[in-house]
Amino acid sequence: MGDTRLSPARRAADRARLADEVVDVLVVGGGLSGAWVALDAAVRGLAVGLLEAHDWAAGSSGRPAVLLSRAGTPVRTALRERSRLLRTAAPHLVRPVPLVCPRPTPALSDVLARGLPPPRPLSRRAALAAVPALRPGLAAGALRRWDAQVDGARLTLAVVRTAAGYGARVLTRARVTGLLRAGDAVIGAQVADRTDGSALPVRARSVVLAIGADGGGLSGAVPAHPVVQVVLPRSAVDGRDDGLVLPVAGGALTVVPAGERWVVSHPGPDLPALLGALERALVRPVPASAVVAARVDRLPRGDGVSTRAPGLVVLAGGPATARGRAADAVDAATANLPGVPPSRTAHLPLVGAHRWADVRDRAPQLAADAELPLAAVGRLLQRHGDRVADVLDLVRADPRLGRPLSGAPGWLAAEVVHAVTAEGALSLDDVLARRTPLSGADPAEVAALVAGPLGWDAARAAREVASAG
Repeated sequence: MGDTRLSPARRAADRARLADEVVDVLVVGGGLSGAWVALDAAVRGLAVGLLEAHDWAAGSSGRPAVLLSRAGTPVRTALRERSRLLRTAAPHLVRPVPLVCPRPTPALSDVLARGLPPPRPLSRRAALAAVPALRPGLAAGALRRWDAQVDGARLTLAVVRTAAGYGARVLTRARVTGLLRAGDAVIGAQVADRTDGSALPVRARSVVLAIGADGGGLSGAVPAHPVVQVVLPRSAVDGRDDGLVLPVAGGALTVVPAGERWVVSHPGPDLPALLGALERALVRPVPASAVVAARVDRLPRGDGVSTRAPGLVVLAGGPATARGRAADAVDAATANLPGVPPSRTAHLPLVGAHRWADVRDRAPQLAADAELPLAAVGRLLQRHGDRVADVLDLVRADPRLGRPLSGAPGWLAAEVVHAVTAEGALSLDDVLARRTPLSGADPAEVAALVAGPLGWDAARAAREVASAG
């Protein structure tokens, strides 16, 4: 695998090459599904382009806390993919999390333990001790189950960077305005580069659309359901290390710890419905004023890969089946290309996971060598895995980058610089929303850190800060 850094220089080089080349597979959509398609095709040795109109994981893939066994259907497929992420693909990014489950679903009791501690019944007293905010009437018959959670944006970014390491040309701020055709066949896409207003045609032997439930104006919409997710301060819900999963109409209400926050998800349709479900589950209602951030995503119902025209493949589905569905999409896109090998991503480590076993227990030594707090290096390992040295090298070159961010003591200034020099961030929102999510970092400080690497003048930095506010 080659260089995985998504720097401004890498973007410029990839844009120039896409304008001159004919790629085997052009992927439109930089969410988790599109990222996996690009990686699957690149690992097979194909020439690949990946285009995203905004930022990596700017849509529903960017949710900050996704429970992997509940990220899609069927359940056993989700659990199989969860196991791959835990053991091989991204063990540094995936966190086991205990969940108190009132009114559990018996059919899932055995399978949910795969690769994690088995479910255990809790007494009423034990359930209320784990989640003191829970209404006592819901505590009888509860189970403690283990699941795994992941920051969706960071997982997507790891897949994109790995694809880039295998040679994929990857561009954000590249909006597809139309498909290129020769008769009925699709032979590429017309692209608007949103960084400078220019346009370029990208030629391809096949195009794969992975652009969400609405089709992005390039294909028909698919059936979808809303998922509401909010971020709450820890003080809003009386709890400790356990999350909460409660069956509700249309799915489950989940309350998951994420650092100094809670991330709450509910199967739509809006914020009042989520707050109402919390009120029915908790002793103390959560007021709307306690919500730090909120988002509503439309997730496709079911999974599917279809060939809509010669050279055009469309896929839809949720994150739990993204890797396997991507392999099916590449199979469909290359059906007429000779000699294409089968998918090779089932056991492929992503960026940060190749030497995870060698670094995961080295936080004390790394902290001492870099003269940083042990807790800070531990957090770096959980975000960057075996690529932690990339961030530590920034601190060695400029010790001022070893300081924590104002308002975000769990994040170092070096991580902000790394976000724009290696992780493809091109705006302040890219850094705040998807590279340092839930951090509470000061936008002005972050803008000052990224202005130099991104070539911003004072006026551009001020506009970015105003936009973030």
